[in-house]
Amino acid sequence: MCEDKIKKPKEWDEMHRIARRVGTKVSGLVRVDLYPHNGTVYFSELTFTPRGCGAPHLPLAVEGLLMNVLDNRMLPSDATADFVERTINNRDWVLVKSSNGTAKITSVGYASPVDLCMSFTKDTLYPTTDMSHDQLEKDVPLFQRCIKEAKKAVASPARCLHTEGHGAGASIEAVDAALLASGLEKACKAGSPLH
Repeated sequence: MCEDKIKKPKEWDEMHRIARRVGTKVSGLVRVDLYPHNGTVYFSELTFTPRGCGAPHLPLAVEGLLMNVLDNRMLPSDATADFVERTINNRDWVLVKSSNGTAKITSVGYASPVDLCMSFTKDTLYPTTDMSHDQLEKDVPLFQRCIKEAKKAVASPARCLHTEGHGAGASIEAVDAALLASGLEKACKAGSPLH
């Protein structure tokens, strides 16, 4: 994962063994904070609520992984480091904005439809203001419209949503075969690393 940037401490195997052992004794999610120093592993704390139940992890796909593990929809053993890294680094969800008939890529991609829809909701309703995750969730209708359209795009290789307009009345739609044929294919493919 980060081997080229940070070297594993020589105590890594012992730290991993301790964390796994503690994890088997706890139901749910727990972060085990351990620190190596001169061949000895020191315990700091156990954390049962990611980020103090405060601000969300970014990308939001991380929240989904944690919730799937906590709700037993995913085995913790399936959330391997490689799987988590692929999920976090995924950028195959694309938002294309149109204005006056011209399509424009708004990003190089999002990790998940939730990340895309949260960004869309914020940028559409609060383009010049920093809004918290909790404040954005209050704007449920626009967010829900976006998620509804994203569900339609899940099976599509494009994984692309198209929007036009501003504010609460902005349109959002999954890019289907008809929209791809109308000229959005190039814009969708340009924003996704899959193409």
